[in-house]
Amino acid sequence: MPVPAAATMPGDRFLPHPEEDWYDRDIGTTGGGLEHVFWATPAQRRSYVRYILAGHGGERSWELRELVDWEPESLAPWADAVTTFDSVAIDHLSDVEWPDYWLAAYHASDPAVDALAARIADGPPGRTSPPGDKRVHLLAGVDTDHALARLADLARARPELREIAAGHGIWVPPEGPGVRRYVRPLRLILSEHPEPEPGLRVDPPAGDVLADPRGTGCARPLSIVLDVDLSLLGLAPAGTRRHPFIGSLCSQCEADEEMATFRSWTTVDGKLVLDDERDERCPGNDDSGHAWTNPVRLGLGRGNRYQPYDPDVPRQPKPVGWLGGLPEFRQHPFWPECCDKPMVYVGQANQGVLGGFSQYLYGFACECGAGAQVGQHT
Repeated sequence: MPVPAAATMPGDRFLPHPEEDWYDRDIGTTGGGLEHVFWATPAQRRSYVRYILAGHGGERSWELRELVDWEPESLAPWADAVTTFDSVAIDHLSDVEWPDYWLAAYHASDPAVDALAARIADGPPGRTSPPGDKRVHLLAGVDTDHALARLADLARARPELREIAAGHGIWVPPEGPGVRRYVRPLRLILSEHPEPEPGLRVDPPAGDVLADPRGTGCARPLSIVLDVDLSLLGLAPAGTRRHPFIGSLCSQCEADEEMATFRSWTTVDGKLVLDDERDERCPGNDDSGHAWTNPVRLGLGRGNRYQPYDPDVPRQPKPVGWLGGLPEFRQHPFWPECCDKPMVYVGQANQGVLGGFSQYLYGFACECGAGAQVGQHT
């Protein structure tokens, strides 16, 4: 049950109330009765972020990641303060805003990062604690070059920190700062776009992409749900390498091909070869009446969640997928590795929007030509 709004939460004493005119103390303390943050003004949202970080609602806000992606300036007044949270306040924040709490210190200042890194060095996470020190997660979430440098210094001294960094898509090289294995900014993949992007396509023939279009456990050919030119992420020259999101329309597949949670592959002679050996357990069931929706005019755009309402602007359609940014895992986070480093995150496809099993497909690529896909559903 939600905690009464007036109750004092562990984060309160670390989040001073600003004196600036933009700040609404009622919103920052109690939420101010806002029903929808996306209908609020930018100043109200900045005030509301304090309410989120203090954890007054007692339930997940579902806004923290959205704000980092689309209106990061809302977190700016609070990022340094979050880095000073003690263990009780961090635990409370992580309980309420799991799994996105680690983004709460996004773009904290360099002095705040240095102080946070010093606290981590004084008390590194124990090997008996799988999540590690949550301060390390906060440091990874700052996502500045200075934070990546401090994180890498700490991780080279403490191998367990390297694992935490890798779980957030940060590679710790033998020397130098940590390396992002993701690309910002996040962009939405939208249908009916006024400026179609030729680097995006849906449902190309699986045989053009896969050396063997069949699934590893099913006789029915797989489908390429969405195909992305990796030049859109700066990972390859235009037209030289693409990344597929792979699905199946086999009805009630005995091999669960339509809801596969992981696939990986290598590139051989220009086509993808799935790593798992074939073990056919399904003949390929009838999929009559099922087909990919094949949206037209796919393009890239920003989310308009926090844009002022305009009756003359059409409502943004539900995204076909997301390109770049960080994966928004629906279940336990899992970041595949290859060549002794986290793979580069490509983006995610909303398979349910495209007509298949309601599942999110997360794509990863390595410079060596290997690729991977994680599938999750709620």
